[in-house]
Amino acid sequence: MLICAKRFYNALEIISMFSFAKQMMLRKFGVFKGFTPLRSGEGELKQASELLKILEDKALGGIKVERKKSENVVWHAGKVKKEDRERFLGQKGVILWFTGLSGSGKSTIAHELEERLLKMGKLSYVLDGDNIRHGLNGDLGFSPEDREENIRRIGEVAKLFADLGIITMTAFISPYQKDRQRVRELVKDGEFIEIYVKCPIDELKNRDPKGMYEKAIKGEIKNFTGISAPYEEPENPELILNTDSESIDESVEKVIEYLRNKDII
Repeated sequence: MLICAKRFYNALEIISMFSFAKQMMLRKFGVFKGFTPLRSGEGELKQASELLKILEDKALGGIKVERKKSENVVWHAGKVKKEDRERFLGQKGVILWFTGLSGSGKSTIAHELEERLLKMGKLSYVLDGDNIRHGLNGDLGFSPEDREENIRRIGEVAKLFADLGIITMTAFISPYQKDRQRVRELVKDGEFIEIYVKCPIDELKNRDPKGMYEKAIKGEIKNFTGISAPYEEPENPELILNTDSESIDESVEKVIEYLRNKDII
Protein backbone atom coordinates (compact mmCIF):
# COMPACT_ATOMS: atom_id res chain seq x y z
CA MET A 1 0.00 0.00 0.00
CA LEU A 2 1.32 3.43 -0.95
CA ILE A 3 0.16 6.84 0.21
CA CYS A 4 -0.25 9.77 -2.14
CA ALA A 5 -1.91 13.15 -1.62
CA LYS A 6 -2.83 12.35 1.98
CA ARG A 7 -4.96 9.24 1.30
CA PHE A 8 -4.42 5.55 0.60
CA TYR A 9 -4.36 3.97 -2.84
CA ASN A 10 -3.54 0.43 -3.81
CA ALA A 11 -1.17 -0.34 -6.67
CA LEU A 12 -3.83 -0.81 -9.36
CA GLU A 13 -5.53 2.46 -8.40
CA ILE A 14 -2.21 4.27 -8.66
CA ILE A 15 -1.53 2.85 -12.13
CA SER A 16 -5.00 3.89 -13.27
CA MET A 17 -4.68 7.29 -11.65
CA PHE A 18 -1.40 8.03 -13.40
CA SER A 19 -2.24 6.63 -16.84
CA PHE A 20 -3.43 10.02 -18.02
CA ALA A 21 -0.56 11.75 -16.22
CA LYS A 22 1.85 9.45 -18.01
CA GLN A 23 0.64 10.59 -21.41
CA MET A 24 0.80 14.23 -20.34
CA MET A 25 4.31 13.83 -19.03
CA LEU A 26 5.40 12.01 -22.16
CA ARG A 27 4.17 14.83 -24.38
CA LYS A 28 5.39 17.68 -22.20
CA PHE A 29 8.61 16.42 -20.62
CA GLY A 30 9.54 13.19 -22.40
CA VAL A 31 10.18 11.58 -19.04
CA PHE A 32 8.83 8.16 -19.92
CA LYS A 33 11.30 7.48 -22.67
CA GLY A 34 12.48 3.92 -22.33
CA PHE A 35 9.82 3.03 -19.75
CA THR A 36 8.03 -0.17 -20.80
CA PRO A 37 4.66 -0.71 -19.09
CA LEU A 38 4.11 -4.11 -17.50
CA ARG A 39 1.18 -6.25 -18.53
CA SER A 40 -1.75 -6.38 -16.12
CA GLY A 41 -1.04 -8.73 -13.25
CA GLU A 42 2.75 -8.53 -13.59
CA GLY A 43 4.44 -6.43 -10.91
CA GLU A 44 1.75 -3.80 -10.45
CA LEU A 45 3.34 -2.48 -7.29
CA LYS A 46 6.74 -2.20 -8.97
CA GLN A 47 5.22 -0.32 -11.90
CA ALA A 48 3.31 2.01 -9.59
CA SER A 49 6.45 2.76 -7.63
CA GLU A 50 8.41 3.49 -10.82
CA LEU A 51 5.71 5.84 -12.05
CA LEU A 52 5.63 7.68 -8.74
CA LYS A 53 9.40 8.03 -8.68
CA ILE A 54 9.60 9.34 -12.25
CA LEU A 55 6.80 11.81 -11.67
CA GLU A 56 8.34 12.98 -8.40
CA ASP A 57 11.76 13.45 -9.98
CA LYS A 58 10.67 15.10 -13.22
CA ALA A 59 7.28 16.75 -12.87
CA LEU A 60 7.06 20.40 -11.88
CA GLY A 61 6.62 20.38 -8.13
CA GLY A 62 6.81 16.60 -8.01
CA ILE A 63 4.51 14.19 -6.22
CA LYS A 64 5.74 13.28 -2.78
CA VAL A 65 5.16 9.79 -1.43
CA GLU A 66 4.48 9.91 2.30
CA ARG A 67 4.79 7.19 4.91
CA LYS A 68 1.89 6.80 7.26
CA LYS A 69 2.81 7.94 10.75
CA SER A 70 1.87 6.02 13.88
CA GLU A 71 -0.85 7.66 15.95
CA ASN A 72 -2.06 7.21 19.52
CA VAL A 73 0.90 5.08 20.64
CA VAL A 74 2.42 5.17 24.12
CA TRP A 75 5.78 3.69 25.16
CA HIS A 76 5.28 0.72 27.50
CA ALA A 77 8.13 0.61 30.02
CA GLY A 78 9.15 -2.83 31.27
CA LYS A 79 10.21 -3.82 34.78
CA VAL A 80 13.75 -4.78 33.72
CA LYS A 81 15.84 -1.68 33.08
CA LYS A 82 18.88 -1.16 30.89
CA GLU A 83 21.07 -1.00 33.98
CA ASP A 84 19.78 -4.43 35.05
CA ARG A 85 20.75 -5.95 31.73
CA GLU A 86 24.16 -4.27 31.81
CA ARG A 87 24.87 -5.69 35.26
CA PHE A 88 23.81 -9.13 34.03
CA LEU A 89 26.11 -8.92 30.99
CA GLY A 90 28.99 -7.19 32.74
CA GLN A 91 29.25 -4.45 30.12
CA LYS A 92 27.57 -1.25 28.97
CA GLY A 93 25.18 -1.06 26.05
CA VAL A 94 26.52 1.46 23.53
CA ILE A 95 26.50 2.22 19.83
CA LEU A 96 29.82 2.09 17.98
CA TRP A 97 29.00 3.99 14.79
CA PHE A 98 31.58 3.16 12.11
CA THR A 99 31.34 5.70 9.30
CA GLY A 100 33.50 6.18 6.22
CA LEU A 101 33.66 5.72 2.49
CA SER A 102 33.04 2.40 0.78
CA GLY A 103 36.07 0.12 1.04
CA SER A 104 37.60 2.00 3.98
CA GLY A 105 37.33 -1.05 6.24
CA LYS A 106 34.22 -0.40 8.35
CA SER A 107 32.72 -3.88 8.12
CA THR A 108 36.07 -5.67 8.28
CA ILE A 109 37.08 -3.89 11.48
CA ALA A 110 33.63 -4.20 13.06
CA HIS A 111 33.45 -7.97 12.49
CA GLU A 112 37.01 -8.47 13.72
CA LEU A 113 36.14 -6.46 16.81
CA GLU A 114 33.00 -8.54 17.34
CA GLU A 115 35.09 -11.71 17.39
CA ARG A 116 37.66 -10.21 19.77
CA LEU A 117 34.95 -9.07 22.16
CA LEU A 118 33.33 -12.51 22.16
CA LYS A 119 36.66 -14.08 23.17
CA MET A 120 36.76 -11.57 26.01
CA GLY A 121 33.30 -12.68 27.16
CA LYS A 122 31.55 -9.56 25.88
CA LEU A 123 28.36 -9.62 23.83
CA SER A 124 28.26 -7.48 20.69
CA TYR A 125 26.60 -7.43 17.29
CA VAL A 126 27.35 -5.85 13.91
CA LEU A 127 24.59 -4.18 11.93
CA ASP A 128 26.19 -4.13 8.49
CA GLY A 129 25.03 -1.70 5.80
CA ASP A 130 24.92 -4.21 2.93
CA ASN A 131 23.29 -6.90 5.07
CA ILE A 132 20.55 -4.58 6.31
CA ARG A 133 19.64 -3.71 2.72
CA HIS A 134 18.87 -7.40 2.12
CA GLY A 135 15.96 -7.20 4.54
CA LEU A 136 14.88 -4.32 6.76
CA ASN A 137 16.00 -1.63 4.31
CA GLY A 138 15.61 -3.65 1.12
CA ASP A 139 13.00 -1.18 -0.15
CA LEU A 140 15.40 1.78 -0.11
CA GLY A 141 17.63 3.08 -2.86
CA PHE A 142 20.52 5.55 -2.72
CA SER A 143 18.84 8.92 -3.20
CA PRO A 144 19.48 11.49 -0.45
CA GLU A 145 15.99 10.82 0.93
CA ASP A 146 16.47 7.06 0.97
CA ARG A 147 19.91 7.39 2.56
CA GLU A 148 18.35 9.50 5.30
CA GLU A 149 15.62 6.93 5.94
CA ASN A 150 18.21 4.14 5.84
CA ILE A 151 20.13 5.75 8.71
CA ARG A 152 16.97 6.71 10.61
CA ARG A 153 15.81 3.09 10.67
CA ILE A 154 19.15 1.62 11.64
CA GLY A 155 19.60 4.29 14.29
CA GLU A 156 16.36 3.20 15.94
CA VAL A 157 17.39 -0.46 15.74
CA ALA A 158 20.82 0.32 17.21
CA LYS A 159 19.15 2.23 20.04
CA LEU A 160 17.09 -0.86 20.94
CA PHE A 161 20.15 -3.11 20.80
CA ALA A 162 22.08 -0.73 23.08
CA ASP A 163 19.13 -0.65 25.47
CA LEU A 164 19.38 -4.43 25.59
CA GLY A 165 22.91 -3.96 26.91
CA ILE A 166 24.69 -5.08 23.75
CA ILE A 167 27.78 -3.37 22.34
CA THR A 168 26.16 -2.50 19.04
CA MET A 169 28.32 -1.81 16.00
CA THR A 170 26.97 -0.23 12.83
CA ALA A 171 28.98 -0.29 9.61
CA PHE A 172 27.31 2.25 7.32
CA ILE A 173 28.75 4.90 5.05
CA SER A 174 26.19 7.28 6.62
CA PRO A 175 27.42 10.24 4.56
CA TYR A 176 25.42 13.05 6.16
CA GLN A 177 26.42 14.72 9.42
CA LYS A 178 22.84 15.60 10.35
CA ASP A 179 21.76 11.95 10.10
CA ARG A 180 24.58 10.78 12.36
CA GLN A 181 23.81 13.58 14.81
CA ARG A 182 20.15 12.51 14.89
CA VAL A 183 21.19 9.01 15.95
CA ARG A 184 23.54 10.44 18.60
CA GLU A 185 20.62 12.32 20.10
CA LEU A 186 18.60 9.11 20.46
CA VAL A 187 20.78 7.91 23.34
CA LYS A 188 22.43 9.37 26.43
CA ASP A 189 25.79 11.14 26.40
CA GLY A 190 28.62 8.65 26.04
CA GLU A 191 26.43 5.93 24.52
CA PHE A 192 27.04 6.97 20.90
CA ILE A 193 30.65 6.52 19.84
CA GLU A 194 31.37 7.84 16.36
CA ILE A 195 34.32 6.07 14.75
CA TYR A 196 35.58 7.62 11.54
CA VAL A 197 37.21 4.95 9.39
CA LYS A 198 39.37 7.27 7.33
CA CYS A 199 41.11 6.43 4.09
CA PRO A 200 42.17 8.68 1.16
CA ILE A 201 39.99 8.37 -1.91
CA ASP A 202 42.97 7.50 -4.13
CA GLU A 203 43.80 4.54 -1.90
CA LEU A 204 40.16 3.42 -2.02
CA LYS A 205 40.19 3.55 -5.80
CA ASN A 206 43.28 1.35 -5.80
CA ARG A 207 41.73 -1.14 -3.35
CA ASP A 208 38.28 -1.27 -4.93
CA PRO A 209 37.60 -4.88 -3.77
CA LYS A 210 34.11 -4.93 -5.31
CA GLY A 211 34.93 -2.96 -8.45
CA MET A 212 32.47 -0.28 -7.38
CA TYR A 213 34.72 2.76 -7.77
CA GLU A 214 35.64 1.78 -11.31
CA LYS A 215 31.96 1.44 -12.21
CA ALA A 216 31.09 4.72 -10.48
CA ILE A 217 33.85 6.60 -12.32
CA LYS A 218 32.52 5.20 -15.61
CA GLY A 219 29.03 6.38 -14.67
CA GLU A 220 27.65 2.85 -14.40
CA ILE A 221 26.70 3.40 -10.73
CA LYS A 222 24.81 6.55 -9.84
CA ASN A 223 24.84 8.37 -6.48
CA PHE A 224 28.06 6.67 -5.40
CA THR A 225 29.45 8.31 -2.27
CA GLY A 226 32.83 9.91 -2.80
CA ILE A 227 32.45 9.99 -6.59
CA SER A 228 29.00 11.27 -7.59
CA ALA A 229 27.49 11.81 -4.14
CA PRO A 230 28.92 13.75 -1.17
CA TYR A 231 30.42 12.48 2.08
CA GLU A 232 30.50 14.81 5.07
CA GLU A 233 33.45 13.96 7.30
CA PRO A 234 32.74 13.73 11.05
CA GLU A 235 33.59 16.98 12.82
CA ASN A 236 34.43 15.59 16.26
CA PRO A 237 34.43 11.79 16.20
CA GLU A 238 35.35 9.89 19.33
CA LEU A 239 37.86 7.85 17.35
CA ILE A 240 39.64 8.06 13.98
CA LEU A 241 41.02 4.91 12.39
CA ASN A 242 43.49 5.66 9.58
CA THR A 243 43.20 2.44 7.63
CA ASP A 244 45.71 3.47 4.97
CA SER A 245 48.46 3.30 7.60
CA GLU A 246 47.03 1.05 10.34
CA SER A 247 46.58 -2.71 10.22
CA ILE A 248 43.22 -4.25 11.07
CA ASP A 249 44.61 -5.46 14.40
CA GLU A 250 45.89 -1.98 15.25
CA SER A 251 42.52 -0.42 14.49
CA VAL A 252 40.67 -3.04 16.53
CA GLU A 253 43.05 -2.55 19.46
CA LYS A 254 42.43 1.21 19.40
CA VAL A 255 38.70 0.61 19.76
CA ILE A 256 39.17 -1.94 22.56
CA GLU A 257 41.45 0.47 24.41
CA TYR A 258 38.78 3.18 24.13
CA LEU A 259 36.10 0.82 25.47
CA ARG A 260 38.31 -0.10 28.42
CA ASN A 261 39.16 3.53 29.22
CA LYS A 262 35.46 4.43 29.24
CA ASP A 263 34.58 1.42 31.44
CA ILE A 264 32.31 0.01 28.74
CA ILE A 265 33.99 -3.38 29.00
